[in-house]
Amino acid sequence: MNRDQLFFVLTLIFLSVIALPGVSMRYETSRRTATVSEEEQELTPAQMDQLPETEINLTGASESERRRIELDWKIDVNAASFEELQELPQVGPATAKSILEYREAGNQFRTIDDLEEISGIGPTTIENIRPEATVGPDAIAADLPEEEAGPGIDINEAGIEELQELPRVGEVTAEAIITYREQQGGIGSLEELKRIDGLGPATIQQLEDYVRLDETAAAAEPAATEPELIDINSASQQELTKLPRVGPVRAAEIIEYREERGGFDSLEDLKNISGIGPVTLEEIREMAVVH
Repeated sequence: MNRDQLFFVLTLIFLSVIALPGVSMRYETSRRTATVSEEEQELTPAQMDQLPETEINLTGASESERRRIELDWKIDVNAASFEELQELPQVGPATAKSILEYREAGNQFRTIDDLEEISGIGPTTIENIRPEATVGPDAIAADLPEEEAGPGIDINEAGIEELQELPRVGEVTAEAIITYREQQGGIGSLEELKRIDGLGPATIQQLEDYVRLDETAAAAEPAATEPELIDINSASQQELTKLPRVGPVRAAEIIEYREERGGFDSLEDLKNISGIGPVTLEEIREMAVVH
């Protein structure tokens, strides 16, 4: 063997020493990957929960399946604890407390946009919260198209729990709706709801998409839907509380005012009562009179 042949042989040996470990490593990695895959196929659901989290592939999933998967990891603003709420973007202790107080008052978030009811949460914050929050399965119907959400709640027949499913309607307002319809023999139009304390124009407009009225029943008793006007110069405290946004305290102030001044000259004078502004006055105007 001459020198050139010897050099060629040594070169082949050298290259083999370098290349073989790489081939071996690739084979071992491939073998381990296949083994893990086979083992994972035999894991129980409980064991699968212990595996590292991976991105969920929603491709091809139905709408209901996507909603179910999203609800598994999003924070339900209708059920989350004080600590869980603070995991949402730009939600600190004060805001989390306000959300809890809103819920404890009997209110429910029908959509994420309803979070604007909470002081300190504006449009920008809502957009940051939206990807990480949900209103939960009990309020999902509010997000569905009209044909999937059903015909709506019959406001003349619904019980107190059903009424509380409506946007911005808590337990107190639901009870007021039931009391009003019992006194008046039914609700003939959504405009009548202005006569109920706690239901302003903005809320009533939002309710249009969620409630229905039995028009036949309303037409059968036309007189029942037109209550007698309340004379603010002679009405008792209890009668005055039937006016929109007038509770016992405000009714007492109205009586005190008319006694001190010998009565109201016009409904405009109600603006002299603390808490009665232009908007409230317009709601009262439909139910009150000055004699």
